[in-house]
Amino acid sequence: MAQKFLASLIAAAATGPGSAQAFPEGYRSHALQVILGGAVPATTAVVALEGTLDGQNWFGLAQWTKASQASGDIVFAVDKPVAQVRANLTALAGGMAPTVSANVLSVP
Repeated sequence: MAQKFLASLIAAAATGPGSAQAFPEGYRSHALQVILGGAVPATTAVVALEGTLDGQNWFGLAQWTKASQASGDIVFAVDKPVAQVRANLTALAGGMAPTVSANVLSVP
């Protein structure tokens, strides 16, 4: 099995979940990279890396926060097997026309 890459959030300007990636083979470890953009980046931003076993009930695997991480930083969820994964922008405030992009890389 090869690694899987997902651009889950692409210049998101409002809170909400991004696109999801399904893993029929069952992937166990995931990395989330968040990039802030816009005329003036957000002063507050929180992105949750979420997983699901059944495709309907999503739960947190890891979280990126502007208070703890810088734009481009990566957070990890190791040994967390899920059937699907996605990024969810749960908070966005401040800045001028801020955007958030989030990439997920998953490995077996």
